[in-house]
Amino acid sequence: MTCLYDRRTKHRAAVGSLISLFAMTVAANEGRAELPPSAYAKMQKEAPEALTIEVREVKADRTRGQGVTKVNVFARARVTAVERSKSNLKKGDIIFISYVHEKLDEPIPGPSQVPILKIGQQCPAFLEKLGNKPKEYRPAAGGYSFEKVKEPTSEEKKS
Repeated sequence: MTCLYDRRTKHRAAVGSLISLFAMTVAANEGRAELPPSAYAKMQKEAPEALTIEVREVKADRTRGQGVTKVNVFARARVTAVERSKSNLKKGDIIFISYVHEKLDEPIPGPSQVPILKIGQQCPAFLEKLGNKPKEYRPAAGGYSFEKVKEPTSEEKKS
């Protein structure tokens, strides 16, 4: 009888451990889910700087870590149009944009990464000022800082 009891106890402990491990995995990944388009649209709407830019120069410094490559991106761009600007940017101004792009060896669910800008690229830019530095900015709408979000139409929302 003691032997049977020990086996059941060990079995229950093993099952309990597996359930706990599963729950922790789900909880860890739950916080890293991709954001819906409406979240990115809200970030774009609230960005202090809504511009169109032409990228003139890009410097990308890569650092290899365990399971990830971090890319520190530094870009110089010319403002070609201004929708709104809290920092009073004007067409023709030269600005500097910096941010980190992470490339995981094994992708996991999470918000979109800010893409690495390319020389000659013309795109919308949703930015915010980087501290008190003049003409220095960072992305303000995550992975959609350099691309306008297409919000679903009312017909698409119904289906």
